[in-house]
Amino acid sequence: TPSLAPSSEPSKMPSATPSRAPTKQPIAIILTSAPTKKPTAAPSKMPSSEPSLIPSAFPTYVPSRSPSLQPSLVPSSKPSLMPTSVPSESSMPSLVPTVGEALIACASQKCIERTPIGDPVTNVVPVEEGIYGIRCCADSQLNAAFVAANSQCPGLWVSSRDTNGECIRETTYHDGLAMCESLGARLCTVQENLNDCSRPAKCSLNENKVWTVYGDDFPSTHPSFSPAPSVFSSEVPSTAASNKPSTFPSAVPSLGSTTSSAPSAFPSAVPS
Repeated sequence: TPSLAPSSEPSKMPSATPSRAPTKQPIAIILTSAPTKKPTAAPSKMPSSEPSLIPSAFPTYVPSRSPSLQPSLVPSSKPSLMPTSVPSESSMPSLVPTVGEALIACASQKCIERTPIGDPVTNVVPVEEGIYGIRCCADSQLNAAFVAANSQCPGLWVSSRDTNGECIRETTYHDGLAMCESLGARLCTVQENLNDCSRPAKCSLNENKVWTVYGDDFPSTHPSFSPAPSVFSSEVPSTAASNKPSTFPSAVPSLGSTTSSAPSAFPSAVPS
């Protein structure tokens, strides 16, 4: 019977009496029943110490040049066909896009009086650049900092103070809006500020512009998707009177000095 392991010092002369029959205990080599028809031209010099138990049915033809050091435990079932070239830095991106611009307006008639002729009393500014005060409005006295609005705005309460009673003279739009909402209030509208409704809130803001919002009582300078009153007189006025006439006259009346060539056929039921 030949040795299971070849000799480290094989004989230089073959045996004069070789075996007549092959060994009954050959070396245990199990040959594959389906050898590859295209053996690799560049076999690995360092085979894997932990080969895959289940090889891929669709191996890649071009392996990644920068494989991930931390592959995902739960890969996406629907990966993006066009990944972004500038991914978000946040681990929890906002579901609501950030507002890029916001509105400021004079806090009172005192601010309007001090505004140079030709300068607007309202402006749209980038939220990243603006630092202004706030005026919060509410339908009830939410805390001791809220004071009753002027008599032309009955049932309205106003404040420019935080929960500690400190005046908010300089803040960002988002922080100011969040402060009013945290108190259960809202930012006062342009018309509420221009009509002196929020003037009793004081905090040395009556001569300044504050963060504000457009209300139903003031036309927006940005186009609306729904019908809205124009800041300029129409050349073709409506033939029907408004069912919601303004409760406040305009703080910025039209500069036109001529009468309309086509006056309304139905005057307002509640004239200004």
